Amino acid sequence: MLSSDISALPKLNWATGGNVVCHGCNTGIYDEYGNSVAKSLAAGQGVPVQGQTGFSQFSESAIRRTWFTRVDAKSQDVYLWSYGDGGPSWTFGMARTPQTELPPKEEKK
Repeated sequence: MLSSDISALPKLNWATGGNVVCHGCNTGIYDEYGNSVAKSLAAGQGVPVQGQTGFSQFSESAIRRTWFTRVDAKSQDVYLWSYGDGGPSWTFGMARTPQTELPPKEEKK
């Protein structure tokens, strides 16, 4: 999705303290122009937005989304997050820290 597409979304009426968490792959990674899904959403919606800094994976984790564990048909709690270091074993390891984008400060007139 292009940042211009995200910027064209209508602004929602967010509650005080509202925020967005994007669970999709690489939603916190900047493109060559310095844009990301999280940055565009924060600017357009006026709320803080967290974006993933790697490829997202479903995980069943006894310690609440902090470490990747495989999901199977018996999984009861399943989380979607980005795990690992981005190397050959990117689907394993600890949860990656999301990129948090804040909305631009409004200029006072």
